Amino acid sequence: MQTEFSIGLFEKYLNLNDSDYKDVFNCFQRKIDELKQNGQIKTATGYESSLESFKLFVGREKISFPEVDKKFLEDYENLC
Repeated sequence: MQTEFSIGLFEKYLNLNDSDYKDVFNCFQRKIDELKQNGQIKTATGYESSLESFKLFVGREKISFPEVDKKFLEDYENLC
């Protein structure tokens, strides 16, 4: 049985109750820091590149998960 995606379900599954996890860019940075701590430098560099690309596309320093919807991703894909 396939469950339809929802932000609430996603947050619950990943236990994202902390307000720091409401910002996509902050979550990217946490993952980058984790990867670097684990010595996964090349993977961290890929995440950093993606983060900077998203920031340039968005044009601001924060974006919430609900803002990243299908249209957002299609617009981003079409620009890149």
